[in-house]
Amino acid sequence: ENGCSESQRDDDGDGVPNFIDRCPDTAEGAQIDENGCSPLQLDGDDDGDGVLNSVDVCPNTPEGALIDANGCAYKAPKIFKQSFERIENSRDDETDEINILLGRIVTEDTNAVSATAAGEITLTIEAGEDSELFRIENGALYLVGRLDYEDKKKHEVIIKATNDKGLSASQKMILKVQ
Repeated sequence: ENGCSESQRDDDGDGVPNFIDRCPDTAEGAQIDENGCSPLQLDGDDDGDGVLNSVDVCPNTPEGALIDANGCAYKAPKIFKQSFERIENSRDDETDEINILLGRIVTEDTNAVSATAAGEITLTIEAGEDSELFRIENGALYLVGRLDYEDKKKHEVIIKATNDKGLSASQKMILKVQ
């Protein structure tokens, strides 16, 4: 075929003639060894995550998961449940702007290899019954609305933490009115 003898043919185009090619279906452009085999053909990638079995720390990665260089799926950040307490402020002067620091929101980047290599975590307030009473700034939760002990003794807000991989987790924070 094409004027080539059988000893000259190279059906997969990897530069190794068929008669000595141990891996006759090498992908186009793949790096190969002297036998015409790519690392993927020799080692394999059983879970299909793009990391060779020999270096895959997490050999059963779920299909489509965002992975690190070790073949392990990235995880959502942790956000720790917290409770805060405040004295009611409904009787304060109506013209006063309310902006009371309740506390820092504690999160953890579960993908960080060290404390200094932690990725950025973005915090947002999810819409809900009491969400208008709160705001977040620089990782801290602030009260921006009025509280009345006789109306409601406990307010809840859902905080969502999203890491730099786009993965997120949510946690309920509770504000007890005294």
